[in-house]
This record gives sequence, C-alpha cells and structure tokens, in this order.
Amino acid sequence: YRRTDQITPAFEKFFCKVIKQHLLADGTIDSERAAWLRRLILIDGKVSEIRAVWSEEGTVRMLDQRILPHRVEVLGFRDHHRVAEAIKDMTVRGAPAIGVAAAYGMMLAANNGEDLEKAAKELKGTRPTAFDLFFAVDHMLSRIREGEDPADSAEEYAETIVERCRLIGEHGER
Repeated sequence: YRRTDQITPAFEKFFCKVIKQHLLADGTIDSERAAWLRRLILIDGKVSEIRAVWSEEGTVRMLDQRILPHRVEVLGFRDHHRVAEAIKDMTVRGAPAIGVAAAYGMMLAANNGEDLEKAAKELKGTRPTAFDLFFAVDHMLSRIREGEDPADSAEEYAETIVERCRLIGEHGER
C-alpha cells in the first residue's frame, strides 16, 4: 500500500488559507488548533489528520519520513520484520514514533504467531540505544504475556505516547 501526493504550490496556498481561518483576533493560534494544524495532510484532494505511525485493519502504516517534505508516501507493513527494517533504515524517525512502531511491530508478531522473544530481539537490534523502542517492546511483551489483546495493547501504548507528546508541546508553549 503506497500513496504519494506531491506538495504543490496549490496545497501550500490552501494550507495558508486554513491557517488564516484559525487565527485568533491577536494573530496567534491556540495550542489545540496548532496541534491539529501540524497533523494535517492533503490526500486525494482532501485534508486529513494523520500520524507518523498507526495501525489500520491489521496493517501498520507509517509515513516514509525519509522523503518528507517533498513527497508524502504512506507505507504498509504486515510483519514485524518489515517494521524492524523501517526502524533501522530511518523510514520512521523520532523516539516516540519509533517506540510506537516497535509496539505495533510486536502486535504484528503476536498476530502472526511469531516467536515473541525473537521478534523482541530483532526489533531491539534495530537501534541499540533507543530507550523508547526498548520500553515499547518490553511493554508489549509484558501485556501479551498477561493475556491482553496485542492490538488493544499497541493502540493503548500509541494513544499514551500521543497524549504525552501533546502535553509536552502544551507545556513548551507556556
């Protein structure tokens, strides 16, 4: 699954128009609107909210961050090996996004009946110093061993990270 959209002058003009519509009277944008605007992307002529990494119908989706901002390409992965490769080759970047990708990678390994210890070792081996990656993998191992649904656990982890990042941004804005 791949979707590529060129960032065109028309999109930039449209995006500027959207920003102007959300300006407050003093010319600023409140933190909630700013966070929403930062996640906008134009796909098939429509503005959509999108994350760097997410799960959709058993497939891990991520933006190929190696080609941003010139092109937007959404990649899809159905096994943890490909997620590990995406982490290693820097398709996904940034500690929080890498952690979320690793959580979803563990979800795929569990859903595909793979050996979870081997999957954990493979994912951790992609970035040996990435704390968020190690934390996410260990979190998923623990949750799955406790009998929790891998998809629910990965999604909960992702939502926790998104909220944490939102709060960091909110605090930094002060």
